[in-house]
Amino acid sequence: MNNFLFNGILNLQVYILSICISIFMFCFILMKIKNGKLHIKDSLIWLFICIIILCISIFPKLFFTFTKLLGIGMPISALFFFAIIFLLLIVFNLTLKISKLSEENKKLTQEIALLKNKIENIIDINILKK
Repeated sequence: MNNFLFNGILNLQVYILSICISIFMFCFILMKIKNGKLHIKDSLIWLFICIIILCISIFPKLFFTFTKLLGIGMPISALFFFAIIFLLLIVFNLTLKISKLSEENKKLTQEIALLKNKIENIIDINILKK
């Protein structure tokens, strides 16, 4: 068992904790989807990340091998690198959504102003007719 856990690099508590956390995250996201608090489209990336974390947790030797193939000296460096890339993608995606919502908000505000103006004109015409 000690050989499987990389001769003390990854101890049993961290191994079990990482598996439990990734399963909890996956179930938490599924519950949010079920409750309607999270859209499926928005949750796909999070579910994908949970599966990746679970795979890394269950098979840490694969991640060690993958980092060596990339020429990265320490697996933790690769983990931080991929985490930063992931966060940058999330920020970019949220920026796109904010831009889209800002444009929609602007259009709706203009439409409300036009409708308000029409209503005021109709009220003014009705007052003049009386």
